Amino acid sequence: MSRHLKMEEFDLIFEVYQKHGKSQAIKTLWNISPKTKLVKKKYLAVRIAKIIKYYNLGVKEKLLTKKGKDRKPGSGRPRKEPNFDWDIFDRNDLIEIAKRYYEITNQKPKKEKKEEAKNLKIQFIKLALFFSLCRQTISNAKVKQNTEKTIPHSKIIVEAFEANKGRFGRKKLSIYIFNQYNIHINDRTLGRYLNQLNLKCKLRQKRKRKEIKNTKCQILNTVQRDYNDSQNRNIFATDVSYINAPKDVRENHVYLSAIINHKSKKIVGFRLSKNNNLDFVLDNINDIQNENFDKFIVHSDHGFQYTNQEYINKIIKFGGTVSMSRVGNSLDNREIEYWFGVIKTELLNDLDYTKITFDELNDKIKEYIFWYNNERIQSNLGWKTPQQIAMAFAN
Repeated sequence: MSRHLKMEEFDLIFEVYQKHGKSQAIKTLWNISPKTKLVKKKYLAVRIAKIIKYYNLGVKEKLLTKKGKDRKPGSGRPRKEPNFDWDIFDRNDLIEIAKRYYEITNQKPKKEKKEEAKNLKIQFIKLALFFSLCRQTISNAKVKQNTEKTIPHSKIIVEAFEANKGRFGRKKLSIYIFNQYNIHINDRTLGRYLNQLNLKCKLRQKRKRKEIKNTKCQILNTVQRDYNDSQNRNIFATDVSYINAPKDVRENHVYLSAIINHKSKKIVGFRLSKNNNLDFVLDNINDIQNENFDKFIVHSDHGFQYTNQEYINKIIKFGGTVSMSRVGNSLDNREIEYWFGVIKTELLNDLDYTKITFDELNDKIKEYIFWYNNERIQSNLGWKTPQQIAMAFAN
């Protein structure tokens, strides 16, 4: 690195520049500081231009500083403020200061006066007279400041909310906190705490979808909207839903088939397929055998897989009965339709399908269903999980 130049050397470079131009000025710089020969000419030209600029502006003294410029205002370590000693003022001095403070503050708008009053530890009535405000205005501002307390059990609330990935609203989260931590927080109070902590649970969105229906198939609706299996007929509901395709699938969608138990709300099995065909639905039906029921009912809509004779024969072979919704009545198959809405809200809608593969998507659904069956409490189950209800009826 070249050394910093002296003032007489700067004068020489400026004089050469005026008489012979920039090229000779650069050569002069080389003679003064030989190490500058290692620097590219374009950078030396910039340095010469800076020297000429400072001379033309009449501030050549600034060239002697390392950076060639004065320190910026406010730079460097701040000065230590001396401790202020109020004892040096007598009563008359303090009265004069108070009068001036009164003149300044009374020119401010009402909002700024309230902020000033909040910072003074003086009786409300005296502050009201001083700031020309209503006593109740001062009182409300002070009370509001004092009521800004920390939220009780805030760490537990955040921990419980994140443990369920924002899937629980205030009522369900209140029950969860009581079950896990033995702490009772009223659900409405918890709702206020969640707002203050800026924690927002996920909301379901309605989405319409089109499917291929076989309306010519005549199969009775034997379930008749018995959503809780009140007659203990071992009712299962099944359906297929469309999901956005992950990055390694060429088509626009992949297809999820699932089976839910009406009594326990437990998902007894699922299949994820790249093709919406009969085979993966038939494969999904095999999961019902693991429930070990001699007789059962499988309810579905009029999707083309469910009206296929091969599907019907397989249900009958396992000892089951086929039931189908009336055409155009999605509520007849509410249990599985509702569950698809839940998994999309709580999992699928938040996924970035451009970054996951088909197998990774399958693993995420499998992980969610395990959590749904074993940890997701439900109000219609008496705040128990589907697995707890299934085990209770099995015994």
